[in-house]
Amino acid sequence: MQTLDAFEFRNQGRRPAMYAALGLGMGLTYVNHRLDAPLLAWVLVSCLLAVALHALAFNRAAGLRLGRGRLEVFDGAQRRNLALARISGAELGRRSCLLHFTDGSRLALPRAALPPSSRLAEELRNCGVPVRHGTMRATMPVLARR
Repeated sequence: MQTLDAFEFRNQGRRPAMYAALGLGMGLTYVNHRLDAPLLAWVLVSCLLAVALHALAFNRAAGLRLGRGRLEVFDGAQRRNLALARISGAELGRRSCLLHFTDGSRLALPRAALPPSSRLAEELRNCGVPVRHGTMRATMPVLARR
Protein backbone atom coordinates (compact mmCIF):
# COMPACT_ATOMS: atom_id res chain seq x y z
CA MET A 1 0.00 0.00 0.00
CA GLN A 2 1.40 3.35 -1.05
CA THR A 3 0.95 6.33 1.23
CA LEU A 4 1.06 9.82 -0.14
CA ASP A 5 2.34 12.52 2.16
CA ALA A 6 0.83 15.93 1.75
CA PHE A 7 1.91 19.18 3.36
CA GLU A 8 -0.80 21.63 4.37
CA PHE A 9 -0.55 25.05 5.99
CA ARG A 10 -3.69 26.91 7.04
CA ASN A 11 -4.03 30.36 8.53
CA GLN A 12 -7.45 30.76 10.17
CA GLY A 13 -9.35 33.99 10.42
CA ARG A 14 -10.70 33.00 13.84
CA ARG A 15 -8.23 34.01 16.51
CA PRO A 16 -8.40 34.07 20.31
CA ALA A 17 -8.39 37.89 20.17
CA MET A 18 -11.70 37.82 18.28
CA TYR A 19 -13.31 35.71 20.98
CA ALA A 20 -11.92 38.11 23.60
CA ALA A 21 -13.38 41.06 21.65
CA LEU A 22 -16.74 39.30 21.51
CA GLY A 23 -16.67 38.74 25.28
CA LEU A 24 -15.64 42.34 25.88
CA GLY A 25 -18.44 43.60 23.66
CA MET A 26 -21.01 41.46 25.46
CA GLY A 27 -19.72 42.66 28.82
CA LEU A 28 -19.89 46.29 27.71
CA THR A 29 -23.42 45.72 26.43
CA TYR A 30 -24.42 44.52 29.90
CA VAL A 31 -22.72 47.55 31.50
CA ASN A 32 -24.49 49.91 29.07
CA HIS A 33 -27.81 48.30 29.90
CA ARG A 34 -27.29 48.47 33.69
CA LEU A 35 -26.00 52.07 33.68
CA ASP A 36 -28.52 53.37 31.13
CA ALA A 37 -25.63 54.61 28.99
CA PRO A 38 -25.97 57.36 26.38
CA LEU A 39 -26.51 56.60 22.69
CA LEU A 40 -22.84 57.11 21.80
CA ALA A 41 -21.80 54.26 24.12
CA TRP A 42 -24.35 51.97 22.50
CA VAL A 43 -23.10 52.87 19.00
CA LEU A 44 -19.47 52.18 19.94
CA VAL A 45 -20.28 48.84 21.57
CA SER A 46 -22.45 47.86 18.61
CA CYS A 47 -19.56 48.57 16.21
CA LEU A 48 -17.20 46.43 18.31
CA LEU A 49 -19.69 43.58 18.38
CA ALA A 50 -20.35 43.85 14.63
CA VAL A 51 -16.63 43.62 13.78
CA ALA A 52 -16.06 40.68 16.11
CA LEU A 53 -19.11 38.77 14.89
CA HIS A 54 -18.24 39.40 11.25
CA ALA A 55 -14.70 38.06 11.71
CA LEU A 56 -15.96 34.99 13.59
CA ALA A 57 -18.82 34.25 11.19
CA PHE A 58 -16.94 34.52 7.91
CA ASN A 59 -13.63 33.00 9.12
CA ARG A 60 -11.49 33.99 6.15
CA ALA A 61 -8.85 31.30 5.90
CA ALA A 62 -5.74 31.24 3.74
CA GLY A 63 -3.14 28.58 3.14
CA LEU A 64 -1.66 26.05 0.80
CA ARG A 65 -1.70 22.31 0.24
CA LEU A 66 1.20 20.56 -1.45
CA GLY A 67 1.04 16.95 -2.60
CA ARG A 68 0.07 14.49 -5.33
CA GLY A 69 1.78 16.55 -8.00
CA ARG A 70 -0.29 19.65 -7.25
CA LEU A 71 -0.01 22.88 -5.32
CA GLU A 72 -3.34 24.30 -4.14
CA VAL A 73 -3.33 27.87 -2.85
CA PHE A 74 -6.39 29.42 -1.22
CA ASP A 75 -7.06 32.85 0.18
CA GLY A 76 -10.65 33.41 1.26
CA ALA A 77 -12.96 32.34 -1.55
CA GLN A 78 -10.16 32.45 -4.13
CA ARG A 79 -8.56 29.06 -4.98
CA ARG A 80 -5.85 28.09 -7.42
CA ASN A 81 -4.69 24.60 -8.39
CA LEU A 82 -1.24 24.44 -9.95
CA ALA A 83 0.52 21.40 -11.39
CA LEU A 84 4.00 20.98 -9.88
CA ALA A 85 5.30 19.89 -13.30
CA ARG A 86 4.56 23.41 -14.61
CA ILE A 87 6.62 25.10 -11.87
CA SER A 88 10.23 25.65 -12.94
CA GLY A 89 11.39 27.36 -9.74
CA ALA A 90 10.51 29.44 -6.70
CA GLU A 91 12.04 32.57 -5.22
CA LEU A 92 11.51 32.96 -1.49
CA GLY A 93 11.83 36.22 0.39
CA ARG A 94 11.26 36.86 4.07
CA ARG A 95 7.44 36.74 3.79
CA SER A 96 6.97 36.28 0.04
CA CYS A 97 7.06 33.55 -2.59
CA LEU A 98 7.22 34.01 -6.34
CA LEU A 99 6.64 30.94 -8.51
CA HIS A 100 8.17 30.73 -11.99
CA PHE A 101 6.42 28.54 -14.56
CA THR A 102 7.80 26.69 -17.57
CA ASP A 103 5.85 28.96 -19.96
CA GLY A 104 7.64 32.05 -18.56
CA SER A 105 4.80 33.37 -16.43
CA ARG A 106 5.10 34.16 -12.73
CA LEU A 107 2.73 34.08 -9.78
CA ALA A 108 3.18 35.72 -6.37
CA LEU A 109 1.50 33.67 -3.64
CA PRO A 110 -0.69 35.55 -1.13
CA ARG A 111 1.22 36.49 2.00
CA ALA A 112 -1.47 35.13 4.33
CA ALA A 113 -1.17 31.69 2.69
CA LEU A 114 2.55 31.25 3.34
CA PRO A 115 4.11 29.11 6.04
CA PRO A 116 7.59 30.01 7.37
CA SER A 117 9.97 30.28 4.40
CA SER A 118 12.35 27.56 5.66
CA ARG A 119 9.51 25.04 5.87
CA LEU A 120 8.09 26.03 2.47
CA ALA A 121 11.54 25.72 0.87
CA GLU A 122 11.99 22.25 2.37
CA GLU A 123 8.60 21.05 1.12
CA LEU A 124 9.09 22.50 -2.36
CA ARG A 125 12.52 20.86 -2.64
CA ASN A 126 11.00 17.53 -1.58
CA CYS A 127 8.63 17.88 -4.53
CA GLY A 128 11.47 18.62 -6.94
CA VAL A 129 11.01 22.38 -7.29
CA PRO A 130 14.28 24.39 -7.27
CA VAL A 131 14.24 27.13 -4.63
CA ARG A 132 16.28 30.33 -4.34
CA HIS A 133 16.39 32.37 -1.13
CA GLY A 134 16.61 36.10 -0.69
CA THR A 135 16.81 36.95 -4.39
CA MET A 136 13.28 38.22 -4.74
CA ARG A 137 12.80 41.94 -5.12
CA ALA A 138 10.08 43.67 -3.15
CA THR A 139 6.66 42.94 -4.63
CA MET A 140 4.99 45.92 -2.98
CA PRO A 141 4.94 49.11 -5.07
CA VAL A 142 6.98 51.94 -3.63
CA LEU A 143 5.18 55.27 -3.45
CA ALA A 144 7.08 58.25 -4.86
CA ARG A 145 7.79 61.13 -2.52
CA ARG A 146 6.80 64.63 -3.49
